[in-house]
Amino acid sequence: MIKRLCTIRTFLLIMVLLSTAYCETFAQARPITKVLFAEPVLDKNTDLYDLNVIWEMGHNDPAPQSYLISFYERNTASFSKQFKVSHSSVQETSKKFSYLVDADAPEGEYVVNVYAIYEGNQYADSSCRYSINIGKNDHYKRAEFLSANVVTTSLGDYFHKIDFRVSTDNGATWTNQLPGGWKIKYSFNQFWYDRMVSKHTFNDQTGELYLNVKDKGSYLWWWFQIVDENGRNVSQRIHKIEFKVLDTKPESHTIRGVVTDANTQQGIKNAMITLMGGGANSILRYTAMTDDNGMYSVEALAGNYTAHCIVPRNNMMSPCYLEQYYKNTTDRTQAMVIKVDADKQGIDFSLQPCSQENNRIAGIVTDSKNMPIPSSVVAFRLPEGNEDIIIRSTTAEAGNFMFEKLKVGNYLLFAFPSGVTAIPGFYKANDFATLEWQKATLVKVTSNSTSQIVIKLRDLRSLMGKGGIKGWVNRGGGAIKADDVQGAEPVNGAIAYAIDVNGEVRDFALTNEQGLFELTSLNKGKYTLHIERVGYIASVSEVIIEGDETTTEVTKQLAPAITTGIDENGVSENTAVVPNPADNMVTVHFNSFVAETATVGVYDMMGKRLIEQTMNAQAGANEVILNTSGLTSGSYTVKVETGSDSIAIPMKIVR
Repeated sequence: MIKRLCTIRTFLLIMVLLSTAYCETFAQARPITKVLFAEPVLDKNTDLYDLNVIWEMGHNDPAPQSYLISFYERNTASFSKQFKVSHSSVQETSKKFSYLVDADAPEGEYVVNVYAIYEGNQYADSSCRYSINIGKNDHYKRAEFLSANVVTTSLGDYFHKIDFRVSTDNGATWTNQLPGGWKIKYSFNQFWYDRMVSKHTFNDQTGELYLNVKDKGSYLWWWFQIVDENGRNVSQRIHKIEFKVLDTKPESHTIRGVVTDANTQQGIKNAMITLMGGGANSILRYTAMTDDNGMYSVEALAGNYTAHCIVPRNNMMSPCYLEQYYKNTTDRTQAMVIKVDADKQGIDFSLQPCSQENNRIAGIVTDSKNMPIPSSVVAFRLPEGNEDIIIRSTTAEAGNFMFEKLKVGNYLLFAFPSGVTAIPGFYKANDFATLEWQKATLVKVTSNSTSQIVIKLRDLRSLMGKGGIKGWVNRGGGAIKADDVQGAEPVNGAIAYAIDVNGEVRDFALTNEQGLFELTSLNKGKYTLHIERVGYIASVSEVIIEGDETTTEVTKQLAPAITTGIDENGVSENTAVVPNPADNMVTVHFNSFVAETATVGVYDMMGKRLIEQTMNAQAGANEVILNTSGLTSGSYTVKVETGSDSIAIPMKIVR
């Protein structure tokens, strides 16, 4: 009996020890799940939200049988659900797991937990509760990196620009702009950093990283993520860049030139020349200062560059010169591209002294929420008499800009944001910027005057489609086909907007030296193509993108406008006939103060009406195409008549 009891006791003791050992083993290696990301996905049909949950486990943690995903409304717990899903049904990448929960959740603030379930219903701990906001008034934002893992080099310095996009569940997107409180965080291996890098700078809002390396022939890795105002990672993936530090100096070329005073032809010392551009995968920047004779020399890698010259001022008594772009222009959009494939000389600048007038226009560029945004700002001085339009450009890095020592006259201000975050436009007092320069508010500059203005830009709601509009803009005559200019003078620096049927600007672009612009990321459908350039009648036409991945090509002509006809309200009735002389078809451009009926007619020299077309004109720019194939060679008059005014333009037919 005693022997039997001892046997039973021994068996029980062994079972207890085995059980204890199993529990202790499980407890010591008890897996912990960590929720990394929870993304609400709007169901357009029900206006309710599903939930995409991403979590991770330790690399040594055993795979569970299943997971329990639970979430509840934080404040009232009026809505809560649990979902048990098998391990085989979730997506796994390096111990990171994701699953789309069919939640059908209403708007609200939720807490999310994920538990791993093992044999015997053993639950792994959830190390954190992830909070999310779901609501139409505060749409959920997510971030994704767009740039490829490409690093550019510039003679020992390394530069990387991280491109990213923030989007919301209602379709709004911001490229290269973060919401308030968000920032880009980075990390690196400290050992390799200490060995290879002498210094670095990083902008946690723009994603610009500059490195100066001291060791060659090795690799260096950096990691980036975007975090929200609470420090939570909202990136859809971690962005990694890899530097291969070159052990040989890349081949460079020498650019030389001289900077002189346009009046005295004397060299200007301490002028700063900047080359910006690079190769296909490069964004490079080089600077140099002139010596006492105005000479400079700068080393650059092969590529295409724009050159800019400015004379920094130490105080208000220092000589003032207008900044200039190569070749001989103060308009950034007119800058000549320099192809660097060998040593080059003669990249010279002849700077005009500033006006002696003591005046300035200062201001700030903001988005729709009145937050400053980096931009380029262009000042157009409207001509008087036979003068040309005078253009000055400047950069508003933090949204603030200033023009000083301007020539007395009337100016238009145009802001072009850095990155596709807002819609470019012309300054309009106490309102959003306007797309049309003839509706902009003039800024009057007099001697000793100071103007403070705010250029407020509308947000861009891009479509992120795969269709596009590609076009060429010229000053009239001939035609432009493909990328070649044939018998026509291209218009550089015109702004082209794609406007959908709801009146929303969906994309924009500036024309280049060939008059070429490209609008991308558009969905198929009907758009209004609006092309604007100060000093020209706007071109407004309908363009249809036939397919999801179709690019529609167009050729447009801009006719000169009478800029002195603008009044202080920025309204003009400039009219032009293009081409003139004409052949079989002409386009009549005109502006109307209000939406009204307009009649466009062609008359011979005896006053007989030969062609007539009536249309419903919109307030602003209008155009109508007339068939003149039935007219013989000779002189005619084109009349545009509205209920409030009429204007006549001479036209010739040449066959």
